[in-house]
Amino acid sequence: MTPSVAVVLVTYYGTRYLERLWASLQAQAYPRDRWRLIVVENGPDGSAACVASASAPGARVLVPGGNTGYAGGNALGMQEALAAGVDYVVVVTQDTDLAPDVLRALVDVAERHPTAGAVQPKLMRREPDGRAVIHSRGNELHYLGVGFVGGDGEPDRALAEAPIAYASGAGVLYRARALREVGLFDPALFMYHEDSDLGWRLRLAGWESVLAPAAVIYHDYDFTRTAAKFLLGRAQPPDQRADALSRGDPRAAGARAARLRTGERAVRRAQRVARSAPAGLRLLPAAGQLALSAGQAARGPDAAPATATATCSRSWPRDSGSGPWPRRPCAASSIPCSPPTGAWSAG
Repeated sequence: MTPSVAVVLVTYYGTRYLERLWASLQAQAYPRDRWRLIVVENGPDGSAACVASASAPGARVLVPGGNTGYAGGNALGMQEALAAGVDYVVVVTQDTDLAPDVLRALVDVAERHPTAGAVQPKLMRREPDGRAVIHSRGNELHYLGVGFVGGDGEPDRALAEAPIAYASGAGVLYRARALREVGLFDPALFMYHEDSDLGWRLRLAGWESVLAPAAVIYHDYDFTRTAAKFLLGRAQPPDQRADALSRGDPRAAGARAARLRTGERAVRRAQRVARSAPAGLRLLPAAGQLALSAGQAARGPDAAPATATATCSRSWPRDSGSGPWPRRPCAASSIPCSPPTGAWSAG
């Protein structure tokens, strides 16, 4: 029988991306009755939940009632997927679109590699001039243990199916059995490095991570804004982030801008150092180097694997067949839908 798959998508002010993502999911060559979509709505306005109700029939939508972060939101979705008994869990970000054979190619590689706990597609992005370049051909580990994307900015080319240090959380298939063994994304990490933490736990438990180059996902990602994303606040709406440097005292705005420039320079220096290190130092041995993942070390050696800190189990009946809450118009510029906290099925 064809393995069952759950696709987990965490959204946060991401409605501008969803039409393209929905279309790429609906175009998947994988049998439609063997995969399901789980959406976690982290945004406070419920806009993505509203869009899912209209555009993604059959999707399971979780509304935790607050911003649980990329790590926490995916942990909720992963929990829901495991509870449904699927064979594989695929995580994608809201600003991606998938080639039609992504699910099939990821599952095929996982089936050929029974010790693979994670399978990563070839992640691509576009430069400002429109050129398609590699975003990640498998994430790598610096000899100090820091993870980073492997091959970002390299020209597109044919790649081999091969082991990698760990899989990028921007697009990845996880084997359900491996997740049940080592745990999910650690919600304490909120955003960034949740994938390297889980990658370490998989590696230390004896699971491999493998690149599936025939699976191609495009990530609409500006890699130069990493420092700005971190320093301007991870829970602000986009309009507040865009205006953050222009509000208040001009001197304070200037100081913030200087800190951003300093942070961006530090990020670029770290990337240059990591990429110049010998391959044998960048990629750590498969086992024995770290006794605990970063998240588990904080909890103690005997702690259980990380799980989500919130649950979404309440459901409610449809409203005269029109949806899980009283339907109101959804406009592109202002979506007044306010779904209650809980879980429901769209469509």
